[in-house]
Amino acid sequence: MNAGPEKRSRGRYVAESMIELGSVYDAVGERSPASRQKQDWETARSAFVRTIAELESPAAEGLPPSTEVADLQPARKLLAVADAHVSASKASSH
Repeated sequence: MNAGPEKRSRGRYVAESMIELGSVYDAVGERSPASRQKQDWETARSAFVRTIAELESPAAEGLPPSTEVADLQPARKLLAVADAHVSASKASSH
């Protein structure tokens, strides 16, 4: 089940799920009380890191489907936003 197209399908499903989860936590972080924002944005960041790992995995195996390659750029942008939020929350807590 974890070989060939089945693995790519599973990885694609995980990547799509993780990017949605990260997006939800990013939106929640925007509206959370200050005491919860850092945790929400760190969760979003973790989800985006997992998304990128899943999308890059087929490319590492020599199977770079164009849809996964195209999704890497938005995932990296979302990760950069989450990184900025996490950094800002760390700076404001000091």
